[in-house]
Amino acid sequence: MALNENASSWKDSIYNPRTGELLGRTASSWALILLFYLVFYCFLAGMFALTMWVMLLTLDDYVPRYRDRVPSPGETDEKLCVIMTLTQSRILPIKQFLNILHH
Repeated sequence: MALNENASSWKDSIYNPRTGELLGRTASSWALILLFYLVFYCFLAGMFALTMWVMLLTLDDYVPRYRDRVPSPGETDEKLCVIMTLTQSRILPIKQFLNILHH
């Protein structure tokens, strides 16, 4: 008999025919929850659409926003590589070495 009562109480928690509740809520309670989520997700979709519209206003139809790391590809700065080989017969003093690097 106890097993039958447990099954009955479990079934009543899913749908209670006496009160008309589904999962412990009435139809009007479920309708309010669905209405809230409908309004909430419409608000989120509107915020997304507004954000995309504002971001698309900042783009130019004829010029790309990002071209490369350098705005003008003809103007670059390349470091001059200094290669020095020091042998025992030819060691420059430090001041001469610094003068070579600075010029």
